[in-house]
Amino acid sequence: MGIISLEGFSDRTRLSLRVLFILALAAFWQCPAFASGGGGHGAPAEGGHGAEPALPPHDPTLPRAVDLGEFNLRNFRPTHNEIASLRFAVQVVLPPGTTDETIHEFEHWKRRLRDQAITAMRSATPDDLADPKLERVNRLLLLRLKRVPTPKPISDVYLTDFAMSSG
Repeated sequence: MGIISLEGFSDRTRLSLRVLFILALAAFWQCPAFASGGGGHGAPAEGGHGAEPALPPHDPTLPRAVDLGEFNLRNFRPTHNEIASLRFAVQVVLPPGTTDETIHEFEHWKRRLRDQAITAMRSATPDDLADPKLERVNRLLLLRLKRVPTPKPISDVYLTDFAMSSG
């Protein structure tokens, strides 16, 4: 078998095939797995398949946030005959000087922190959830999350994308 001959095609078709080949080659070079040299085979190269994702460079004088993810809760209170659907996201804030190793350690604490966040949201009253600033809910979240014996103390909590609906 030899190289495919393009002699049977028109000039326009040959040009189109060459451009297509060059575009495919450029797309191949842009692939992160191949650009890093990892390729996904053998020992993981930095940034290749199987390697831990590298954290972006961080200023040690700034606090760091760890994302606990999004939550979707259906909160049923039979004593009040209420059903509320809550949707929100939570990030915990760590003090300045938190290292990348500590951030990686927090991956092992995410489930416990998520459980505490759910407990805090379920213990909030309807009046707390109806507050536009959610001050009491933020305080409840922070107090519950600080109970977990994490490697570094939690200094604050961000509650984002909050939405509540009934029914």
